[in-house]
Amino acid sequence: MAKAVKKAKKAEASGKKPRQGRATEERKVAHSVNHPVRLDVLSILFERIASPNEMANQLRVALGTVSFHVTELVRDGVIELVKTEQRRGAIEHYYRACVKPEITAKEWKAMPKPARREIARLALHAIFADSLSSLRQGKLAAEDDMYVAWIPMAVDDAGRDKVTDLQAEMLERLEEIKAEHAVPQTEDGDGAPVRVAVTMWFERGGLSRSMDPLPTD
Repeated sequence: MAKAVKKAKKAEASGKKPRQGRATEERKVAHSVNHPVRLDVLSILFERIASPNEMANQLRVALGTVSFHVTELVRDGVIELVKTEQRRGAIEHYYRACVKPEITAKEWKAMPKPARREIARLALHAIFADSLSSLRQGKLAAEDDMYVAWIPMAVDDAGRDKVTDLQAEMLERLEEIKAEHAVPQTEDGDGAPVRVAVTMWFERGGLSRSMDPLPTD
């Protein structure tokens, strides 16, 4: 999100108009990440080519459920069919992601608060699920150079904007490193280990860690 904010600021400063069809693309991406199964499917397909059957087994979700959401993602144009193979008397379809699930600052601002909360909830769920899985499998403990920071900050609006810009710069650099040092994943998921970089910036709701229900408006 920070990256999108910085891009929006640059576009506004330069007077450039957004490309035609961008709003439609944003709506598609927003829809694509607005369900846990679709989000999980996209996560897999950004790492490797996979079939609905493979993803259903990996996610431990019914094949029919995964197939439905794959169809939704194809319709939205964020994943594409790359090949078919004969497997056990049936044709298996393999897909890959072709659009990054990124919501721009303009799209985020236009969303109603319940939609924002749902997308934030799904993103946090994915982060927590990945983190807990890594912890349970001993991956976090095995990382000698793992870096975790928790920095509560009471700053003015200018300080807030500086942190937002810093996050945007970091995200851009992460994308560059990812492209420069990418190791392709095989269809069975083998290859270099997948590491997850997470950056967050939000206003604390309070010191309580209780899981209160989300507001409805």
